[in-house]
Order: sequence, then structure tokens, then C-alpha cells
Amino acid sequence: MRERLKRLLNILIKKDSESVNELALQLKVTPRTIRNEVREINDVLASNQLPQLYVKKGIINSQFAEKEQQILAKMAILNDQNQNYLSPQQRVLFLLLAFLTSKEPVFIIEVGKFYN
Repeated sequence: MRERLKRLLNILIKKDSESVNELALQLKVTPRTIRNEVREINDVLASNQLPQLYVKKGIINSQFAEKEQQILAKMAILNDQNQNYLSPQQRVLFLLLAFLTSKEPVFIIEVGKFYN
């Protein structure tokens, strides 16, 4: 997944909805580019049997459950789908995302099982 797509996905994981125009300004691209990238992200989500984003009246909506957020965070952190390990920095980011998005206690052993 390209770097900007990962960045966009990380933003959308954290919020239930976001304006296409705001994202375009934040990522320094056109609204059309954001819509195209949402389409690409939806292709990846569909291929992983995850709920898709939808755009209505210039607003991108996402309703991801906690487990789906963790899966998406892992997808966004990985550089490519063939990579079988995370760098120390990527592991820290993944753990931070798990801690920040969880409403329940997070046990590192459980997070470790997620990779196996």
C-alpha cells in the first residue's frame, strides 16, 4: 500500500467521518484524488472482507469495530503484503494503535497472537 494511502487509512481509522475537502487540504491533494484513494482502499478492504468506507455529500464515513480497527492498523503499518515481520518502530506504532483504540484492557500476549 502506498504511503499516502496508509496515511489516509490511519486518519480514517481514528474518526467515524471526515470531509473529503478537509482530507484533501491535510494531505495536500485534490478532492478527486481523495475519492480515488478511497476507492483503492475499498478494494483492499473488500479483498480482506472488511467493511468499506462510503462517501456521501462530500463526507467519508467509516464505522469500524475495534477488531476491524486493529486489522486496518496492521494493514496500514505494513509496507507491503509480502512482509512477514515488523520493524521495532512499526511494532511500537501497532501497539500504540491497539492501546489507543481499545475500550478493553490490551494484553501484549494477545496482540502477539494477532501476528501468528
